[in-house]
Amino acid sequence: MFNSPFQFETSEKKLCINSAFDLGYLLIAPVVTDFVVWLAEKLRSEPVSNMWFGARDGYLIKLLYDRLVGENKSVYFLTSRAAAVRAGVENIEDIRHIAEMKFSGTVKEQLKERFGIEISDEESGHGDLTQYSRQILSQALIYKRNYQKYIASLKPGDGDLGFFDFVAKGTTQMYCSRLVSNHLKGFYFLQLEKGFARDRSLDIQAFYDSEKEESRSIFDNYYILETILTSPMPSVTGFDENGEACYGKESRGRRGIECFQRAQAGIKEFFETFLEICPESSRDSSKKADEVFLELIHHVRISEGDFMKLEVEDPFFNRLTEMEALI
Repeated sequence: MFNSPFQFETSEKKLCINSAFDLGYLLIAPVVTDFVVWLAEKLRSEPVSNMWFGARDGYLIKLLYDRLVGENKSVYFLTSRAAAVRAGVENIEDIRHIAEMKFSGTVKEQLKERFGIEISDEESGHGDLTQYSRQILSQALIYKRNYQKYIASLKPGDGDLGFFDFVAKGTTQMYCSRLVSNHLKGFYFLQLEKGFARDRSLDIQAFYDSEKEESRSIFDNYYILETILTSPMPSVTGFDENGEACYGKESRGRRGIECFQRAQAGIKEFFETFLEICPESSRDSSKKADEVFLELIHHVRISEGDFMKLEVEDPFFNRLTEMEALI
């Protein structure tokens, strides 16, 4: 970034990043690399029978982790918050817990998005999710049976399973734990609301803790990171009777997907260079430096138009945020 003598030739006199590739290489890759190194070290000291990287946030992280420790050491676990909830919900208290999570839409829309249940306008009424408990719990038995067929195909064995989530408080891990007999040990990039995990006896370790001031920059920018690290496949909504994944409708355009793939290519090149020039004995993380690089995203001029047009989607909350608003 600093090698060009023309960096400050623009009217804003700002550093300029001209491509999504450079954005990934320069600003995102350092913190992602340090996290993957941290994760590998954790799993050496606390071994698990297998490491599950949850879709879609685990897509790129798994590729980098496998490159570091060797292939066939992990599983890309098909899941989503909605898929886990649909299969893992067991009682009316679970339904109340889901209802407390803010949703930008009607009860009818929430039933469809969160539980895969469609009702007519006449049926929707003016109540809340609990009035549909019988339908939700009945459908959950089918979702659970189908999901467990998929899980059986992964041959999880008897030991503890590592469970990666990028930024979460533990909702997906909690509901997925009801689908397996294995104990799930969570390894997160950023953990939200630690009290949630503590109250539910969830086993979670995190690279960053949202309750600590040192994590403020990460917390403020994790939507941007999620948008870049995601999979090019749409979100998993559940599984059919054969244990095959069912996917939601893809809402992202071709140019948007190609844009974050270019950013991922930059991250992967940085990671390869890091492994090449940095001996294992010297691979210490520097969180403060990572946060400074990430924070630069708000202080440079980004001339990659496709990146600025990306949208941050979260169907579980029916929420859509434009990247330009986050930058």
